[in-house]
Amino acid sequence: MTKLFVDFETASAIDLKKVGLRRYMAHPSTMITHTAILREGEKLPSDDTTILTTTPDIELVAHNVGFERAIINRFFPKADVKKWTCTASLARQLRAPGDLKKSAKYFNAAAKNDDGAALMKRVCKLQVEEPKKKTGTVLKVPYTWVKEGPYWRRGGETVDELMQAYCEQDAVSCRALYQAMQSRLGELGDGAIREAGIIGERMTDQANTRGMRIDMAVLDTLIAGAEDLEKTANEHCEKHLGGFKASQVTAIKRFCIEKGLPIAGVGAPDVARIKRTEHKNHALIPHLEMRNKLVKSSLRRLPKLKEQVYEKRLYDTLVYCGAATTGRWAGRGFQPQNLPRPVSSLGDCKNFIAGLQNKNVRPNADNADQLAGAIRTLLLPEEGQLLCSADLSQIELRLSVYHAGSKNYSRLLETGGDVYLDFAKALYENPALTKESDERAICKIAVLSLQYGAGARQFKDYLMTSNDKDITDAEASKVVSKFREFNPGLVDCWKAQDRNMMMHSVQGRELHVKLRSGRTLNYGKVKKRDIRYPDGKVDNAYTYWNGMFYKKLWGGTIYQNIIQAEARDVFLLKLADMEKYKEYTLMTTVHDEVVFSIPKDDTKFETRWNAAGAEAIKKHWPGLALSSDVKTLPCYYK
Repeated sequence: MTKLFVDFETASAIDLKKVGLRRYMAHPSTMITHTAILREGEKLPSDDTTILTTTPDIELVAHNVGFERAIINRFFPKADVKKWTCTASLARQLRAPGDLKKSAKYFNAAAKNDDGAALMKRVCKLQVEEPKKKTGTVLKVPYTWVKEGPYWRRGGETVDELMQAYCEQDAVSCRALYQAMQSRLGELGDGAIREAGIIGERMTDQANTRGMRIDMAVLDTLIAGAEDLEKTANEHCEKHLGGFKASQVTAIKRFCIEKGLPIAGVGAPDVARIKRTEHKNHALIPHLEMRNKLVKSSLRRLPKLKEQVYEKRLYDTLVYCGAATTGRWAGRGFQPQNLPRPVSSLGDCKNFIAGLQNKNVRPNADNADQLAGAIRTLLLPEEGQLLCSADLSQIELRLSVYHAGSKNYSRLLETGGDVYLDFAKALYENPALTKESDERAICKIAVLSLQYGAGARQFKDYLMTSNDKDITDAEASKVVSKFREFNPGLVDCWKAQDRNMMMHSVQGRELHVKLRSGRTLNYGKVKKRDIRYPDGKVDNAYTYWNGMFYKKLWGGTIYQNIIQAEARDVFLLKLADMEKYKEYTLMTTVHDEVVFSIPKDDTKFETRWNAAGAEAIKKHWPGLALSSDVKTLPCYYK
């Protein structure tokens, strides 16, 4: 197989970032401006594109290879590409930055051409004459492009030579980065987990290329509803919060401070915290709470989402290993990971959308959450099919319990028991408590946060911002103390990892953590820094050098990183094993949940998913009890 390191530069009358890759590539004005193809073993790149159509069995290597693949598919469909390798994805898997310049620096590889990068931003859009929206005048353009076959050329101008040099340097930098990473591939694990990683990346690429079907009628309805809700929010803030728009958070905050409310911000967590102080009865608090009911950040993305939809499908939304610390998927643009949870049944949601369409319902503070939750219904299965989601239930808790060797909680999880209710009954010494009790709600937040070593102050803050529930310092301390008393194994686990991180921070050394899956998490030049809480108290947090700057440890504890990274690996093993069932089409992933489009008459999915990856999981985590919540619906609403 011939390995080619490739980079293309393009120009178009439309903006790639605004419209998305698929619409950009389909636009008739989009053309290649410069090409660099570097064959493995050769010193210098070539701009001869015949290499692509005359070379058999190509492995094409590029940084963010999806862009190059789209160009190959449009302009060089006869290219015999057997394998696609993305150095950006590989860098992220090795916990390095995904940007070429930053990752090259991280691995001490050949760097990008900064001058060319600045020039590219100025000339990548075709300089065509177009009227100004307000004045009607015509913009004069500094450059003239000439179309030559699949290229936009500019004769022998200096800018052309600079851009070609920039393009060639990218190919050289890509190869140097690829070579530098080869010696560290062992950090990705071996055997089943490494193979699962290759399959998982391929499945992600296929999902991005296939795209997700979007309900355009509902999208238009939600956009109109979002605009209506934003108008109401602005009217409220202009009347009660200083005459500012709802989005002018700095101005509203300044106004509140001037009126005697020393608030750190205007968001819901900030309001929840200020309500725990002597300012809890301040006259502005109800108006801030009303603003936060009306403002839904998820709704603001809808117009941009519509711009990126092409032929009723949304493409290139998944980023494989986008969360560099844990290896979980991330997203671009429309991100199911960040969407609000539904607050009503699917039937009620459909009726609500119909009410918006018929003008019988107007968005307001009481139904704003329902409007935001309806965004999930935009995602549709393939024609004539259903969407099926499979969520690894309580996977992080299960792994924490597994690492800690907690027999009591292990039994509860294996038999479908309720860990949160069990803790509540023990903590409050009340065996009559039920799932609906406030005590269980408190203990759920406790278990989910305290398993990673959170203290009383953090727990109290989590409880207030997530459940709007305030408890005294003494109550918070009691909950933390009892949880640690009941779960000494869990405490030992996170304390051991914390001590390990502390020792490395004292010496400023790199920390290498080997997961049960065989993957390695690397933390360079670990050190501590102070963090200040809203109440003015100071605590310590760990940071590590990511090759460019010091980055705060995700979640605050190394143990949380380890658990979430292993949860990702368990999930990956199951997902990769599902590739053999060709009747199932991967649509997206949402944390520890996978979403497939499946045939309507399918009855085997749940059994297959539960069995998927079982042997590999048993090898790395013998005795780990897993459970999945599998649901099938006509759209994504979970």
